[in-house]
Amino acid sequence: MLEWIALSALELGGAGVAVLASRRSRSRDRWRDEFEAAARTLHGRPSLGSASDAPQLRAEIDGRAVTLRASVDGKAANERTIAAEIALADAGANLRFVLEAGACEPLGGFEHIPAVEFVSRDHAKATLRADDEPLARRCIDDAAVDFFDAEREAAARGLRLVIRGGHLTLSLFRARAEARAIVRIARVAVRVAGIAERPHTTAAPRSSETGIVGGTLTCGSCGAPSEANDVAWLRCARCGTTYHAACFRNATGCVRDSCDETRSVEVER
Repeated sequence: MLEWIALSALELGGAGVAVLASRRSRSRDRWRDEFEAAARTLHGRPSLGSASDAPQLRAEIDGRAVTLRASVDGKAANERTIAAEIALADAGANLRFVLEAGACEPLGGFEHIPAVEFVSRDHAKATLRADDEPLARRCIDDAAVDFFDAEREAAARGLRLVIRGGHLTLSLFRARAEARAIVRIARVAVRVAGIAERPHTTAAPRSSETGIVGGTLTCGSCGAPSEANDVAWLRCARCGTTYHAACFRNATGCVRDSCDETRSVEVER
């Protein structure tokens, strides 16, 4: 009897191990597929070893090299940390910046960096530290929407953007395999890297909507300024770029780099 119980326990244990191995294999295949899809979109080079739990790809976006990785994160077989990594030019070598939101452990080494006031509509728990507050605010104003959109697309539990030692890393924690999110964080990381390398650049006075300069509307598609009040204008619902209504419809959405939004709101004049 005891011998039968022992054999049954071994069989059940073996079955459990087999189920777990099967789940991990399916998860690994899904991540490989999503990284391959992202690589096609970004015209990048994937590195997808058959037994690897950490697929990678390298791509060039707007002339900048970006590396994307997915590493095992937590106990769930289908969750990974997705990270986009970029080396900054000399202008960004001495910057220190960290944005953390959601379920991610605080990163050490930033305790002495000044906190920047930051309220996130997506997270009750979000912290921002930077030794260049104007830079931090430009990063948030320009890219925060895309940070959190990528987080939602990947059903991630948290995110972190870090700049230090001449490198930028944007990470999504406990994320699900989703090619759109992989592509988005690569493009957002590239955009933030461009901001980080111009920390002391002063832009022309603008409103919070891209394309509104000094009270004049400029079309993000044709580039023409507003000349008549009877022309209908729209604003991209994601990034705020303004368009002639006809131009937005003809383009079937926003044409700004790293923004593929198809929704718009009317600009009141």
